[in-house]
Amino acid sequence: MENPMPSSLTELLAAPLPELATQWSQRLQRHLPWPCHGEQSLFIGEPLLAVVSFSCNGVEVSQPYVEWASPTTPMLRMQPAGQLPLEEAHYDELLRLVEWTIQQRLRAFRECGRCGRRMAPEMLASLQGQPVCRHCLTGRRILF
Repeated sequence: MENPMPSSLTELLAAPLPELATQWSQRLQRHLPWPCHGEQSLFIGEPLLAVVSFSCNGVEVSQPYVEWASPTTPMLRMQPAGQLPLEEAHYDELLRLVEWTIQQRLRAFRECGRCGRRMAPEMLASLQGQPVCRHCLTGRRILF
């Protein structure tokens, strides 16, 4: 008897990953020094540095960024960094791609001129020519 087709998109999205994808996800979680969580997509870092999305056929690594729909409404977006087919790629290739993506993301971080914390560029504004984080600007009349 054949397996019935998934009846909804959620069932399709919850389909089990191939064993190789599960192994790669577990290896990444053990290897990387940043917090990692997720199952079908692995969210790396706090703040978010990279996203690794596993599918039946392959793996895609993306770099996150925030787009502001309004001064108070952030929207998370993904910029693809690369894709690897599961059966033709090696774990080392995935690890190199993930590390490269994280390095690119970290290079874009800047230091807040007030509190000194390193922040993603989309979390900073300019105050008197200095980068200042949104937290330090809370309560000021500043447009982003």
